[in-house]
Amino acid sequence: MNAYTLTGHIHRPKEMPIRRFIFAAFALTVLAACQPAPSNDDSSQDVISPQAAVDAVRQVFQQYVDDWNAPDIDAVLAILDDDVVQMPPDTVIVGKDALGAAFRQYLEEIEDVWEPTIDEIQAAGNLVVIQGSFTETATPRAGGEPSTQTGNATWVFRRDPTGTWMLVLEEWFSTDAAG
Repeated sequence: MNAYTLTGHIHRPKEMPIRRFIFAAFALTVLAACQPAPSNDDSSQDVISPQAAVDAVRQVFQQYVDDWNAPDIDAVLAILDDDVVQMPPDTVIVGKDALGAAFRQYLEEIEDVWEPTIDEIQAAGNLVVIQGSFTETATPRAGGEPSTQTGNATWVFRRDPTGTWMLVLEEWFSTDAAG
């Protein structure tokens, strides 16, 4: 299901847990407040339509998924903002360098296949928020049984001054029952 809405505000679909809605609304508000003030300078960034923003981020997101599954960590890192924040369960990783080190260590030990699905995507100015779900299969490189987890996630992309869409926030959690 790849439904998305293009509105000037965020609405909460019935199936979206309130925690995810509050987080997405908060993230969008904080990131919008952190954007530079508009400039009257002719060299300022072009305004694009919400549909163009959604289309561009869908392509960048698919590249992110393809690069992760390759795995091509340098290409993954090229999509991340220098100040990217990743919020896996019970931790926060801040910065491209820290996240790159964590990714490299993980992929030295694990062969990982990540299959996210976009459930909703919304654009607001130079920000695009994706909410979705994923299935991830991790197989130890040293041998052993693969493990699979499913979960939900939120990804926030920001358009930088050059017009490039960068991942600035990734929050995810497993929906699997605790065993």
